[in-house]
Amino acid sequence: MRFSMLQQKEVIEAGNGRFIGFVIDAEVSKETGYVTAFLIAEPRKYLGFF
Repeated sequence: MRFSMLQQKEVIEAGNGRFIGFVIDAEVSKETGYVTAFLIAEPRKYLGFF
């Protein structure tokens, strides 16, 4: 899977089903080339004045 496709996926907490955010970056091990962590952006909260 391309990283650009991964950035469009929602990250959901498995325990309670809460939406956490979207992947914005990844940490890759120099030795193995494997992804070791993802950086997740918090969901934006919109203030509605409608």
